[in-house]
Amino acid sequence: MTDYEFLTKTEKEILKFLAQGLTMEDILEKMCIAQTTFKSHLNDIFQKLQLSKGKKGSNSHIRIRAVLIYLKENNKLKDWKLEF
Repeated sequence: MTDYEFLTKTEKEILKFLAQGLTMEDILEKMCIAQTTFKSHLNDIFQKLQLSKGKKGSNSHIRIRAVLIYLKENNKLKDWKLEF
């Protein structure tokens, strides 16, 4: 079982929207959730995928890595090897 398989349906949906390039505001509106709920889901996603913030505490690069994992797990990146 991959780490991705431990994500909830909601967490996978958030990753799907991020992969589609939606902004946080767009996702909040589509899912009818609060910003704090969204951020909580993101943190859960990062933990389950074993992604951590860099030295500066930025999570923009781990959002990109999370999206890449989503794309790979949903066969959007064929023959692509994901290494960190």
